Amino acid sequence: VVCCLSTMLRALAPRWCLRHVPQARFLAATRLADPQKPKRALSAYMRFAQHYREQHKGEKVSVQTVASKWKSLSKQETEPFLQEYLKEKEARDKAMEAYHSSGQADYFKRDPARPKKPLTPYLSWAQEKRKQPPYDSMKLTDSMKALKSEWDKLGEAEKDKLQKTYKAEQETYQAELATYNASGKHEEWLKATGRQAKLDAALEKARARKAREAMAKQTVKARQAVARERAAAREVRRKYAEKERSLRQTLRHYVSDQQQKLNTKLTEAKAKKRGLVDEEKSRKKTKEDALKQRVTAAREALNKARKDKKPASHVDKLQEALREAREKRAAEAQAASEKIKHAQADLKAKLKELTEKTKERVREHRLKAQESLKDLEEKRKADMEASAKKIDEIKAEMKQKSPRLLCEIVSVVAHGLAG
Repeated sequence: VVCCLSTMLRALAPRWCLRHVPQARFLAATRLADPQKPKRALSAYMRFAQHYREQHKGEKVSVQTVASKWKSLSKQETEPFLQEYLKEKEARDKAMEAYHSSGQADYFKRDPARPKKPLTPYLSWAQEKRKQPPYDSMKLTDSMKALKSEWDKLGEAEKDKLQKTYKAEQETYQAELATYNASGKHEEWLKATGRQAKLDAALEKARARKAREAMAKQTVKARQAVARERAAAREVRRKYAEKERSLRQTLRHYVSDQQQKLNTKLTEAKAKKRGLVDEEKSRKKTKEDALKQRVTAAREALNKARKDKKPASHVDKLQEALREAREKRAAEAQAASEKIKHAQADLKAKLKELTEKTKERVREHRLKAQESLKDLEEKRKADMEASAKKIDEIKAEMKQKSPRLLCEIVSVVAHGLAG
């Protein structure tokens, strides 16, 4: 039966099926019993089990319970079940004899119309030898061992003769097999024995399994592609976030450095301003002290002249000198005040100019940083949109492919069920 099924499968089954479905599994899938073969008689124990379950219908009856009950029965109690079994067995034995004598058993195992494959030279020679003594009384294994050694000693002329006979029989067999296959008798035999439906169901099941595997592979590939795209998008977001942090940090450092430099320059300018003011005040005080001394000396000289009753011309000269000293003192004091005011105004203008330049430089750097951040954000959005578009394309492709594969599986399964 196995040889017949193997030949049948190799003749009918598609190559992809034999390649993708193991032969043992395929044979098991197509193995079936002859529906015309008489069924075996039900044993006495199985009859009792059926009877016991019918009596306790609706209850949960285990196998152990039935077995223990059967063992507890006496011989008289088991006799009715045994008699029914023997009666059915006798009828089945007669039906089996009729089944074998009708040739139905041989027909189910092998199509009688199918030509038989010729034996090889060694097997045909051994078959004839086993009919002769002493091989006819020996066991098959012993006779085959003995015949093997005798075959090795057989002459080449005899072997060539057997080989020519085998070739001629093989050619005849191939011609008869081609005629048999073309006649459609093999398909009729497959349908008559129920093998064709079993074979079609196995083939359709294999096709459906292959379609499911293909869809599963495509689904896995699509999921892996989506996962890769999402990982790439996460990596892009990480890189852009890192660049943005770096730019913001650079901007903060630059502003902080510029502010620190400005504060240092302002401190130096203020110190310089205080030094200049203190120096001018000191100079002014020195001159004022000198003028005061001159005025004091002139006043003392004038008082002494008046006390000594000097001439009027001499007193007038002293008064003129005192007046000039006072005027000179007032002019120099005013000049020193003007100089201090000019110095303070110049320093304030320089500080203002320095502050404006620093602020302008910081503003320009901040604008550049903002433009860089804007370009970076636009590029990040473009990359994210490209990644999202690619993921959507993969999902759309899977949505288009999945219904098609599902329809193929459904059609294959439906065809198999119909068969």
